[in-house]
Amino acid sequence: MPYDADKKRAYYQKNKASILKKRKDHYEKNHDEVRERQDLYRLGPKYAALKGRYNAYQRKYRKKKYATDPQWKLMVNCRGRIHNALKKGNKDDATVELLGCTPTQLYEHLGDGEGELDHIWPLCMYDLTDKAQQLMAFNFRNMQLVSKEYNRAKYTNEPSDAEKAKVPMELWPPGRRPQSSSPGPSLLALSSSPVCA
Repeated sequence: MPYDADKKRAYYQKNKASILKKRKDHYEKNHDEVRERQDLYRLGPKYAALKGRYNAYQRKYRKKKYATDPQWKLMVNCRGRIHNALKKGNKDDATVELLGCTPTQLYEHLGDGEGELDHIWPLCMYDLTDKAQQLMAFNFRNMQLVSKEYNRAKYTNEPSDAEKAKVPMELWPPGRRPQSSSPGPSLLALSSSPVCA
């Protein structure tokens, strides 16, 4: 009988809940055995070959996207500037303007905690080709330290109400601000005074 991907996909969608429950039950009952099998797979030559192919694909994809997508290119470049400011202490004027504060002040804002740097309002909600929206997206007040797990789960979702409260409304992405809010200070005023609160 030939393999029918559409039929298999339809069966999975129809029985998704029971399939996932069976997988979860099996994993819970055989946790050690499953983990051992996964570890052996990761150490084997097949995994190394797949990982190498995947990494090569990712490099090619990112290079092409960098060359063809200006939004992506700006995001990569701005992230690199922030990384250099934090790790190497570069105090480039353009980076200070982008962050809205100096690297030292950003460290104070984030605290000494462990975790990943997270943009409270995800970068994908801004048009990074617009200078004003770049200043909003990469402003230090739109950043927080979070655990790796939380950052992966949040991904590009809209922040919770508690997280929204951490970011001044003038830094919210266009179209996300409540209608009754006042416009607040201009972005030029925000970028010209690098003071962290």
